[in-house]
Amino acid sequence: MIEKEFVIPIHPEELLLKKRDRYCVDEMDILSISETILISKLDDIQERLMNNCCNIIFHENFDLLYHMMNSYVHMITKRKAQDCFFNVMCSCIDELTKSISRYQKNPLESNEEHKKKLNEYKIATKMYVFLFAHAITKAEEEDIKEIKKNMRKKKDKNKESLAWNGANIKEKSLSSLIELLELNLGSLWSLSVPEEEFTNLFVLFCSTMLKNGANTKSKTVKDCIFSIFTIVVQKYKHSLSVATSLISLLCNNEQATKIVPELMEQFVDKNSNPQFVGDIIREIGKMDTDQMGGESAAIKNVSNFIVSVSKQVPKIVLQNISVIVPHLDGENYLMRNAVVQSIGFIISNLLSSSKKDKKEDKKKDGKEDEEEEGVKKSSCQQRR
Repeated sequence: MIEKEFVIPIHPEELLLKKRDRYCVDEMDILSISETILISKLDDIQERLMNNCCNIIFHENFDLLYHMMNSYVHMITKRKAQDCFFNVMCSCIDELTKSISRYQKNPLESNEEHKKKLNEYKIATKMYVFLFAHAITKAEEEDIKEIKKNMRKKKDKNKESLAWNGANIKEKSLSSLIELLELNLGSLWSLSVPEEEFTNLFVLFCSTMLKNGANTKSKTVKDCIFSIFTIVVQKYKHSLSVATSLISLLCNNEQATKIVPELMEQFVDKNSNPQFVGDIIREIGKMDTDQMGGESAAIKNVSNFIVSVSKQVPKIVLQNISVIVPHLDGENYLMRNAVVQSIGFIISNLLSSSKKDKKEDKKKDGKEDEEEEGVKKSSCQQRR
């Protein structure tokens, strides 16, 4: 029986603070444990969790995984243990997904027992995703730091890379999390959708992954990230948190000005959800760019995004043009220029669409004339 609720903290370290009304972890000097013993402990944990995925709620299972996650970047010399950690997480998430799916098809008849079981699954799901999301985030942040260091100096060939960059580990991890998200997780909360703190965990690591150019160059990884954002927005209705995160990403990361418009295009073309693109544009319309500095990186990135997204989905930008037009009255010339270019792309798109429609109408009229002429000839031949 679960005695304490697992409350998702803003920062992982908060779980070390002792609180009576919620789950907290015990202290552990994870770095002093040898790699051999760590792997042995991880194997034992995996065996217990594969036997019953909800056993994650017990300290003997969760706490070691937590400390490995929290100290992940300091365990670079324990590559095999890192590998084992991600393999355990992938296997257990997969087992959790299968277990929840089986239970949803054949729930307990007793209403009280049913509620207890759902609560057990809910807490287990929160714990697994919390561990996985923060482990991915920490690994990605460390990888980004290493990339920046290597740009300034020669790469140390003898330095071992993080396990997170190993063969297919990213693809496996993201695929496992997507399968979990595709379940009806809202039923575990007895609501239509899970709590926002839970879905924000997915937004957290996906946003961090988009900062890493290596991820956006991989079609498989990029598609997985886009799929997670799509599910969070469309299925779980948490578009505001995704929009806020993407705008923050745009302000702080130059390469996001290329990848976010691509995501916007997918929402329009593949997911038929232009509303979300409108949400992003409206948030940009609210920005006080005069206070952000004339030529700051954030202003440059946002103005480049406006231009890019106008090329990608001009019709949707046109529908929301009124919210960014006020930037023409602002003092920032980069934003004024971006809005002017945006309007230019929209007009160009409208003109090309009009020409295309006229060509199609002419072809249609030509075919109709040919058909009419064919009918006349056939009629004349019959009379003869």
